[in-house]
Amino acid sequence: VNVPNVTLGGFSTDIKGEPISVQTTKFWFQVTGSGGSITDIDNVSIVKSDGKVVAGPQDVDSSGKVTFSDTITFPVGPATYYLKGKLGTSFTNNQTIIASTTPSSDWSSVTGQVTGNNLTLTNGLVTMNTMTVRAATTTVSIA
Repeated sequence: VNVPNVTLGGFSTDIKGEPISVQTTKFWFQVTGSGGSITDIDNVSIVKSDGKVVAGPQDVDSSGKVTFSDTITFPVGPATYYLKGKLGTSFTNNQTIIASTTPSSDWSSVTGQVTGNNLTLTNGLVTMNTMTVRAATTTVSIA
C-alpha cells in the first residue's frame, strides 16, 4: 500500500510471424473487500519482464478501466508483461485485485510491423491471477 510499482497482474504473449504494434490497450480492474476501491489505483504501467516500461503510467477510471494510448510493439516469440501501479492508503489487508483484458475488443489498431497489414485479434477474455493486499509487519524485540 502506497508503494510505487506494485505488481497488479501479468500476462504473456507469443507472437508468430512478425512483430505487431498495438496503438491502444485497455485493462479492467476488480477490487474485493472493504477499504480501497478501483479509483485508488494510480500510476499503472505495462512493464516487460526485463524491467522496461512499454506503456503508461495511467490511472484507473471510475469504471475500473485503465487505457494506454502508447503504441506497444510486441516482438515475435514469447514475452511476459506485468501491470504495475500504486495502491492508495485506503487499501486494507486481504483485499484482492483482479486485472483482465479482452484483446479482441480492448486492443485496437493492431498492425503487422513487416507487412503493414491491419490485424484482427481473436483472443477472448484474459483474467490475470488474483493479487492479495498484504500489510507490512515488523517485529522488534530486545536481544
